[in-house]
Amino acid sequence: MERKSISRAVQVLFVANGVCIVTLLAAFIAYGWATHGVQAARSAQYSSYLLADELRQSSDDLTRLARNFAATGEAHHEQQYLEVVAMRAGEAARPQSPHRIYWDLVGPDDRRPRPAGQTLGLLEEMRRFGFTDEEFQKLELATQRSIALIELETEAMNAVKGRFRDASGDYTVTGAPNLEHARNLLFSSDYAEAKRLVMIPVDEFFGLMEARTSGAVASADRWALIAMSVLIAALVLLVGSLGATGVILLRRVMRPLGAIRGRMETLAQGELEAAIPYSERSDEIGDMAQALVVFRDNATAKLAADARAIEAREEAELEKQAASEAAIREQQALVVQSFGVGLARLAEGELTYRLDCDLPPEYAQLRDDFNSALTSLQNTIGVVVTNVAAIRSGTGEVSHAGGDLSRRHAVIHRDGEGYLLEPVREVKVNGMHISPYVRHAE
Repeated sequence: MERKSISRAVQVLFVANGVCIVTLLAAFIAYGWATHGVQAARSAQYSSYLLADELRQSSDDLTRLARNFAATGEAHHEQQYLEVVAMRAGEAARPQSPHRIYWDLVGPDDRRPRPAGQTLGLLEEMRRFGFTDEEFQKLELATQRSIALIELETEAMNAVKGRFRDASGDYTVTGAPNLEHARNLLFSSDYAEAKRLVMIPVDEFFGLMEARTSGAVASADRWALIAMSVLIAALVLLVGSLGATGVILLRRVMRPLGAIRGRMETLAQGELEAAIPYSERSDEIGDMAQALVVFRDNATAKLAADARAIEAREEAELEKQAASEAAIREQQALVVQSFGVGLARLAEGELTYRLDCDLPPEYAQLRDDFNSALTSLQNTIGVVVTNVAAIRSGTGEVSHAGGDLSRRHAVIHRDGEGYLLEPVREVKVNGMHISPYVRHAE
C-alpha cells in the first residue's frame, strides 16, 4: 500500500494559504497605491485647472481694470492693473487662494479681502505642477499675441492721464486727459480682435491641460480597478483555500482523531474487545491506530498475567496468614500463661513477684508495665502500713491529753441565753498545737 502523509498534505495546504495571503497583501498594497494615484491625479487635475483658470481670470482682470480706468479716471484702477501684471511676472505676491474672487472685492480704499500669499510667478508654479512643454507653447503664443492688446491698453491709460504718442511712439506729448479716446480704444473692434487672438491659444491650452489630467485620472482609475480586481480574486482564493483546508483537516484529521480518542477512553475503562478504528489507513492516523492496537493487545496480555499473578499471590498470602495466625496463637498462649502466674502470685499477697520470662517484642512493654505496677503497689502498701502504725500511736496520746485538759481548764461563762466556747490556752501534744475551747452559756 502506498504510504500517505498527512503532514505533507498539511504543509502543502499551509504553503497554498501562505501564497494566497501574500498575494492578498500584495494586491491590497497595490490597491492602496493605485487609490493614492487616483487621488493624486485628481488633485493634480484640480490644481492644474485652478492655475489655468487663474491665468484666464488675470487676463480678464487686466481688461476690466483698464476699461474701468478709462471710464472713471480713478487712479486705483491703474494701480491694481499694474499689480496684476507684477503678480503674473512673479514680481509681487499673489493673494492666498488666488482662484477665489479677489479684485472685484477691492474698492477705492484698497482694503484686501485676503492677505498676500507667496511671491511666485504663475508660470513658475505651473512648471512645478508638471504642465507640459506643449501647453507652455500655447501660453507663449498667447503672450506674443497679447503684445497688441497691451499696446492698446497702454495707449488708453496714457490718454486718461493726458499723455500721447510722439512720432517715435513714446508717450511724451502731454495734453488734456481724453477719456473718450481711451474708451474708444478699449471698446474698439481692434481690441476685441486682439483679445480673441489671445484667447484662442489660451483655450487650446485648456484643452491640452484637461486632456492630460483626464488621461492621468483615467489611467489611475484603470490601475485602481485592476488592483481591486486582483484584490478580490486573491481574497476569493484565500477564502477557498482556507475552506478547503478546513474541510480536509476536518475529514482527514479531526474526525479520525475524535474517534481514536473515544476508543482510547473506552480502553481506559477496560473495554478491550471492540475494534480499533482507522487501523487500516497508511498515514499518521493509521500509525496512531496501529499503536493503539498494540496497546490493546498488550493490555489484554497484561491483564491475563496479572490475573495469574494475583491468584498465585492470594495462595501465598493464605499460607502466610495461616502460619502467622498460628504463631500469634502461640505468643498469646505464652503471654496469658505468664500473666496468669503473676496475677495468681499477686492474689496470694506476694508483692515481690516479677515477670522475668522472655515474651514477644510486642508484649515486652506490657510485661514492663506490669512489673512497674507491682513495684508501685509494693511501695504504696509499705507507706500505708507505716502511716497506720504512726496514726495509732498518735491517737492514744491525743486522747489522754484531751481528757486532762478538759478537767483542768474548762470554764463556763453564762452570758444571757445559751453557751459560748472560747479558747483557754494553746497546748502542744505529740508535736501538734491544740486550742481547746470553752463553751459559754448564753
